Amino acid sequence: MIFFQRHARKNTSSLRHSVVALGAAAVMALAPLGAGAVGGPAPEAQAQSAAGSSDFFSNPQRAAQQYVNELNSANSSSREFLGVELRNAAKHNPVIAEIVKLIDRTAPGLLPKPAPKPKPTPKPAPKPAPKPAPKPRTSPCPPNAKACVDLKGRKTWIQKNGKIVYGPVNHAPGKPGQETPRGSFTVKYKVKDEISREFNNAPMPNAVYFTYNGHAFHYGDLSYLSAGCVRLPWNASEYYFNNLNPGDLVYIW
Repeated sequence: MIFFQRHARKNTSSLRHSVVALGAAAVMALAPLGAGAVGGPAPEAQAQSAAGSSDFFSNPQRAAQQYVNELNSANSSSREFLGVELRNAAKHNPVIAEIVKLIDRTAPGLLPKPAPKPKPTPKPAPKPAPKPAPKPRTSPCPPNAKACVDLKGRKTWIQKNGKIVYGPVNHAPGKPGQETPRGSFTVKYKVKDEISREFNNAPMPNAVYFTYNGHAFHYGDLSYLSAGCVRLPWNASEYYFNNLNPGDLVYIW
């Protein structure tokens, strides 16, 4: 057995030799003394090599205490080196593993433990997807218009600063010969329970006039064309009535 020299400064080479010798001695102590392996040393040689180690390893408590004494006299760098070497050897040798356990139990913290593995660097958070580019305007309705009416597409909507806030919804425009006029208009006035005197007092609820010639948004049947007004479903007619006011721009194309 090779142990630390008491009260002497230990270097890396001597410490490595101590650990190697410790592992070799443990193997020899565990080897069957009477079995002569083919090509191996004679039983007498095995017994002689193990003679100095079998007593030592037959008493792990004593072995641990002797290493505690040696570690107490070693400097911090020597203890750190031996800690790494012994713990590595203990992974493959049960005798050394038992001695290491006893050292930790007898003198906690004396035998340095291996530094914990560094935590993996977390992956950077993915960059947020870029916002989609705003779609180019395809409607001829100007941004400052409040109500837009597409006669050919039979769609109408309410917008604010060019952004649609209600709709599009279907509508029924004027029939041939009584077409809904195209162009820019402004809301003139509103009548909640309007009737058409020109057409036998036909009901025109939620009427919002945009000309003085009788053209208005109002609730009505969408299954046939009008006499020039823009007929709307009931919910849409209510929204238009509540949100359009005199002076608001109406654009029809």
